[in-house]
Amino acid sequence: MRIARLIPLLAALLPLRAAAQPVIGAVVEEGTDTPVAGAMVILFDSAGTQVDRVLSNATGKFLLQASDPGSHYITVERIGYANWTTGFFEPGTGELMTIQVPVEAIPLEGLDVSSGRQCEVRPEEGRATARVWEEVRKALTAEEYTRQASLYRYTLIRFERTLDRDAKEILHEDTTITENLPAAFQSLPVEYLASEGFVQAEDSTTVYYAPDAGALISDAFLDTHCFGLREGEEGRIGLIFRPAEGREVPDIGGVLWVNAETSELERMEFVYLNLIRSRELGEPGGEVAFTRLPDGAWIVRDWRIRMPHLAPARGGRIWRSAYREEGGIAWAITDWRGRTILHARSATISGVVTDSAGTGPPPEPVVVETVGTRHQTIVEDDGSFLLSALREGQHRLRVQRPLLSTWGIASPHEAVAEGRPGEVTHVRMRTPTLADALEASCGGAPRPEGTVPFLGRITTMNGTPRDEVTVEARWPRAWGYTAAAIAAPRGPEGTPEPVWTTGREGAFVTATTTTGWRGLFLLCDVPAGSRLRVSVSGPADDDPVLRTTFFVPPGQSTVVESLVLPTAEDRMSTVVANMEITVDIPTPDTVVDPDRNVPPPVAGQPGADTTLYRVTLHLRDADDGEPLLGALIELPGHARPYVTGLNGQVPVEVRAGRHTLTVNKGGYTTLHGSFRVVGDGDLGVSLRKSGDVDTSIPGRLLVLVSEFGSGRLIQGASVSVQGEGARMSDDQGSVEFEELSGPVVGVSVEGFGYEPHGELVTLDADGTTVVEVALAIDALVLDPLEVKVEAGFLERMGVYWRLDRGWPDTLLTREALMEHGEPNLADAFRKLPGVMVGFKGPIAILTTYGGCEIPVLLDGRSVGRSVVGLALNDIPAEMVEMAEVYQPGRVPARFGMSPCGMILMWSREAAESSSP
Repeated sequence: MRIARLIPLLAALLPLRAAAQPVIGAVVEEGTDTPVAGAMVILFDSAGTQVDRVLSNATGKFLLQASDPGSHYITVERIGYANWTTGFFEPGTGELMTIQVPVEAIPLEGLDVSSGRQCEVRPEEGRATARVWEEVRKALTAEEYTRQASLYRYTLIRFERTLDRDAKEILHEDTTITENLPAAFQSLPVEYLASEGFVQAEDSTTVYYAPDAGALISDAFLDTHCFGLREGEEGRIGLIFRPAEGREVPDIGGVLWVNAETSELERMEFVYLNLIRSRELGEPGGEVAFTRLPDGAWIVRDWRIRMPHLAPARGGRIWRSAYREEGGIAWAITDWRGRTILHARSATISGVVTDSAGTGPPPEPVVVETVGTRHQTIVEDDGSFLLSALREGQHRLRVQRPLLSTWGIASPHEAVAEGRPGEVTHVRMRTPTLADALEASCGGAPRPEGTVPFLGRITTMNGTPRDEVTVEARWPRAWGYTAAAIAAPRGPEGTPEPVWTTGREGAFVTATTTTGWRGLFLLCDVPAGSRLRVSVSGPADDDPVLRTTFFVPPGQSTVVESLVLPTAEDRMSTVVANMEITVDIPTPDTVVDPDRNVPPPVAGQPGADTTLYRVTLHLRDADDGEPLLGALIELPGHARPYVTGLNGQVPVEVRAGRHTLTVNKGGYTTLHGSFRVVGDGDLGVSLRKSGDVDTSIPGRLLVLVSEFGSGRLIQGASVSVQGEGARMSDDQGSVEFEELSGPVVGVSVEGFGYEPHGELVTLDADGTTVVEVALAIDALVLDPLEVKVEAGFLERMGVYWRLDRGWPDTLLTREALMEHGEPNLADAFRKLPGVMVGFKGPIAILTTYGGCEIPVLLDGRSVGRSVVGLALNDIPAEMVEMAEVYQPGRVPARFGMSPCGMILMWSREAAESSSP
């Protein structure tokens, strides 16, 4: 009986050699600095001997090892482009090497195939055959490297089939599944096959061998085979190969099919030659299919060999009784982290997300999602991402960044990828900026030259967006500016799109709109250098009207301004200390608010609160939000300054009432501000870097004016120094005074909508003094109100107290939970800003975009504590009365400090009873 077999890859890894001289670098495209991922980076010594090789990662980075000192050079190879070789250099300097490769594509489309019809051994460089062979060689080299480096593990389905005489019907099939293999297959040493043949007789057995990638690019194969070209179908070029003249041993010939558009190798078809001459032999041969993986590696996806089953016939002849077919299919491929990179029954999409300039990874955690599905993933630190287990067909991909998601602005960048089962599709995407999103909302690029989109965001004092707020913008008619109809950026699917209603008032044009749930308004194509007068007012009759003028500076890609419009709850919180409450209400969780200029009761007088409250100050950098270690905080009446720790926090004990503070830290402006305390809580303080201010001028004072809490710089504030008169702060919130005589001067600051602030400043005798004054928002003070106290469990848990003051960042009512929480309660939280829904097995979990798991409490008890994750899918939506959603840094203190935020759910049973 005659059988066939392939030699499976079971070779052990070679031991690692010692790392002598590291070569660290990055490959980028010349002119754009775009990282080049998946390029083969090869290190040679001065004699031209290959020393090491590696594939560049998603950011173009690579690490090579030079075994000996001396001159070396690098060649960069990537499919579809010309190779690039560096000059000589000495390894081991420790410096990052940047290799700029020209974007010189090698098109195969339109190649004159007729010029390569002649079969040549080692075709000359420059010929059409040599051009195609070079692209094939790159892919085969990458496959050989992938296999030798054991970058992936394979689950392989091996099959042996018996077919009928005409190879049309399967008569019998045996299938085995083998897991954790380092590759699909590996052939015998090519030198042995070249000398002894690819078909060999062993006793009563005939063995058919197939070449692997290493065999095809070996000198032994290239010296014994000639190459030529042939046309293919559907945009493919065939690189044919066959034994050179004079070879008589059993050999192979065939064609390597290349995609003419991408220059990527797709498959190899081959037949066995130089065998016995008989029709009964049929057409023994095989096929090997290749595919590219996310990091640029190439693998064998599947392979098969078909050979005749011959039996003796009358007259000493042979007869083909059947065909035997043997092969393997890469059913699943996993990387070193255990992620499924490829699966035979589903599609995979991999790719790279860069920063907005396309020169590096995103500066913050971003998410790639398939539009209209639940498939999403957090992008890795190097910008790479992987989406597996996808259906067949087209997928629209979108990059979501935290700012756009939190503000409810749709991402403007989408990519379309075709998903094919058992294949990996590759895409490259760019992180959208806010300017990109506004440009898309205004009609797309290009926008009129010299114009800027103006975005306003209206919030409560705790940062919650305000809806149903009337916004009126006005500007002189003489400008000739006409506002586009769109009044807000594009939002998630289903978000209403408000429009501007324009009018005229004398010499001015007005535009009016009403904000939605995002609290946003947008003016497109505002002429740079102009000023806009903006008025905002809430829906309630007693809501204040906030009016301010904004300057639209030239040279900006976009202008974003935040406006704080206090709600009735905000204003109620300013008089909590003056209320005479005769009922027993729960102690508030966090009641530290910016100063409302309400005089506190004097100790010893009736109604005075002499309790010492614990307030935790959180010091952060105003630009990047990083905690600040070693900041000095001075409070009047306290014997010593406080110093922040590693987390930027320091607790202080103060009585109820108004307090001033001064914050100092090297490299930052000195901050003067005031706040008011009515109970235990947390207070966020932002410090701004000094920047490039020249501090060498004695008698000079630079005052920065900002908003307390948000840190937003205020333009148009009036700043006066004793004897110098008042000056207005510029668009950077700064005012400068020179030739002041010290050592102490009085500084007064006033701003529309803010409480005035006075401070004594000690001048630096040897240089410039830089201070920052944080103004508290001026809220209305109401008369004492009667407090309605709801009885029961929720009242004791402080739920109504927090709702009355507008504490939750988002409140999901029973109706909202019922509408969006079926059949899975987790779906009700899917569209919340900054929240992602995922699964750990069958368990639903909620995380931030950075992957931080958000705790969920039901009636004060943790959900899913007995399992890994949140068992939200075990809770029916109809049993939940409401859900309070808190962003990171705003969790009520009584429920613990969670850096990821928190969701507090309250059941209908608890809402109707005195206990849960």
